[in-house]
Amino acid sequence: GTTLKMAEKLNRRWIGIEISEAYCKIAKERIKKETQQLKLFR
Repeated sequence: GTTLKMAEKLNRRWIGIEISEAYCKIAKERIKKETQQLKLFR
């Protein structure tokens, strides 16, 4: 999730692949929080 989070922050395209569904949910939440924070500053 960290790489995807930074890609989102840098306004880059990204694709995330994860075997574990639990980790997918964690990454999705981290990215969701990041995009919400970025909207405040853009």
